[in-house]
Order: sequence, then C-alpha cells, then structure tokens
Amino acid sequence: MVKLHQIEEVDKLLFINSYPIYKLKNGEVFSLEKDLPIKILDKVYEFYVYKDIIFYQENNLNNLYIKDGDKEKEIVGEFSLKGAFYSNDIYLYILGKRNNKKVIYILDYNNFDIIKIIDYNYFPESSMGNYCFYSWNYLVKCFDLLLESEKWQYTLPEGFSIFKQPQIVDNVLFFDSFKNGNEENFVVGLDIKTGEVLWQLLFKIPYKEQLLATTLNVTNNLCYGFWGKKFQIFDPISGDIMEEKIIPENINPYCNDIYDNKLWFVSGKYEECKFGYINLANNELELLQDFPQEDDETFEIVYHQKKLYLRGKYYNNLYIFEE
Repeated sequence: MVKLHQIEEVDKLLFINSYPIYKLKNGEVFSLEKDLPIKILDKVYEFYVYKDIIFYQENNLNNLYIKDGDKEKEIVGEFSLKGAFYSNDIYLYILGKRNNKKVIYILDYNNFDIIKIIDYNYFPESSMGNYCFYSWNYLVKCFDLLLESEKWQYTLPEGFSIFKQPQIVDNVLFFDSFKNGNEENFVVGLDIKTGEVLWQLLFKIPYKEQLLATTLNVTNNLCYGFWGKKFQIFDPISGDIMEEKIIPENINPYCNDIYDNKLWFVSGKYEECKFGYINLANNELELLQDFPQEDDETFEIVYHQKKLYLRGKYYNNLYIFEE
C-alpha cells in the first residue's frame, strides 16, 4: 500500500458520507472529501457521527448541536458527549446534568426533541429490537428502550470482571471476562430476551486452549482473531471454536478489526511495526507491510473505501494509505 497523507495532532477519526472527518487537538474538525482537507467545524469539544449526522458540542455540560448536511439544530441542555453517547434508530442517549445531578437525556431520533430526562443509574451501550443493554465490572443488565423497566440481569461468577463491551449477534449477547489478571478466562453467551445462559466456556492457565476470536464479522455472524501466531474462528451463536491454525510468520498482532471481509491487524513497535490482513475468503495471510516508527506508538486501524487509516493513540499522527 502507498502512503498518501500524514496528519499530525489528530484527536479523533470518524466517517460521514463515505469520507473521513477528523478532529484536531485544537478543536478544529476537517473533512477529507476527495483527499482535500476542508474545515467544517471550529472549536469543537467533542463530536460523534451516526448515520451521516454529526452531533457535537463546543463546551462540556453545554448545548448540543446537530449537523445534518447544511441543516443545523441547537438543543439547550447540559449535555456531555464525552461522558457518554449512544444512538440507535429510535432514540439518542446522552449523559449530562440537570440541577447539579447526573442524568440521561433521551432524544427522539426522528426530530431530536428531548422526550425524557431520567436520573443516571445505568447508561445503555448497545441495543437490539426493544431491548438495550448495560455492562459494568461483573454485571450485565437489560432494559426497555426508555430505561423504564429492567427486564433481566446477569452476574458473573465471583472474582470475574468483564473485559470488553458485550457484543450482540442474532439472539445472543456474548462477552469474555477474566479473574486474577488473566489466570482464568470465562466466556458466556446469553439470550437477549431472557438473560438465560446459552453457552459458557472456561479456560485456565496454562492455556492449552483459549478464545482468541472476538472480532465479529457481521456478514456471516462469525468471530475472528489473530493473536500471537494463532488464527482462530469462533461461532458466538453456538459457542463453538470452529477453526484454528498457526500463522508461521513472526507477527504477534496487538489489534484486530474486520473490514471488507479482511481481518486487518497491526503489530510490533519501533522498527518492527507492521500492518496487514488475512483474507477471510480463504483465511490466508495476503498482506504484511513494514511500518517502522521512531516512537513506541500503538495504532487503531480503519479500512474504508480502499484506503487504510492508522491513527496513533499516544502521538496522534494519522497515516492514510491507498491500495
């Protein structure tokens, strides 16, 4: 792949209308339509994008601005996008304050009117159908979409803590957890309507077997993972590890993401930094490219419209490559 751009001081990268928009650390927001940076917002504290609509604030605990193309709407309130934001096709949920008390603003997604303000207890982080879900430490809760009634809750076995935000596929909410660092790894799949345990897996040190595949491919509802030298495929609906194989190259990735039916990864530090992908059509390693760095940087990876975006988490440089 050929490097097209290097942009410094990039605090956040999102996508709208098939092209990227990014926020610099000074608060300016630019679009990269046709590879030309165009400033679209100034003095932005925080922003999100959902279905090509930009939600942003100029200051924390202040008004919310919604930008839909050339149309813009201001909503008065004490919103905190940086605190928490979640959206589905029915409601927006935004953390904020009212009368010096932490609350959740619930907005109608069709007209962005505030329909409800409730005391903050549990903030939704995902949803499916008429249910939304919250997870923290050892607990998962299910609510109705207006957060008026709890449908069920699940508590992990003693000592385990949730490692990553639970994912949803079909009727299954699944996640992994650890105990005593990484001494034990417990993975469970729950029925989204009832909280019933559908399957569960327990792995212990020394790990002769371990679930590595937790990156969901929405095209086939399977999870993939490439860590160390092992490539793995997992079915989160049945709870079965479907396939494992060793990738002989010395790569050892530290991040995985799926785009365009490819499992993209970044590995290594300093001169040993590399990126590439495994083609999920044949499960073969098809790209491995050197990406040497002067600093001990860690990257997040996005592939979009035949371009690869690597943003450094610590030094905030954004690198853009094209095939």
